[in-house]
Amino acid sequence: MKNKTQPYLAGRFFDSISSGLFMMALPWVMLSEPKMGTFVALVSLSCTAISFLATPFFSTLVDRHSRKALLVLNQWIQSG
Repeated sequence: MKNKTQPYLAGRFFDSISSGLFMMALPWVMLSEPKMGTFVALVSLSCTAISFLATPFFSTLVDRHSRKALLVLNQWIQSG
């Protein structure tokens, strides 16, 4: 069987780069509009709080189900 590690890692690498660029560009675009600073701060705070509260749930989900299936599901949701 052919080794699939290298293509997988390459895909994750480019996925991380695109996610990072998006996370830098979104606040930059929002802050270029007047009076958007408070909105950006509230959105960032909300995302951080949701992530903090959802981590125990999702870590249990990952332990109980296929990581590959969850990764594919996550990528499918992000693409939609």
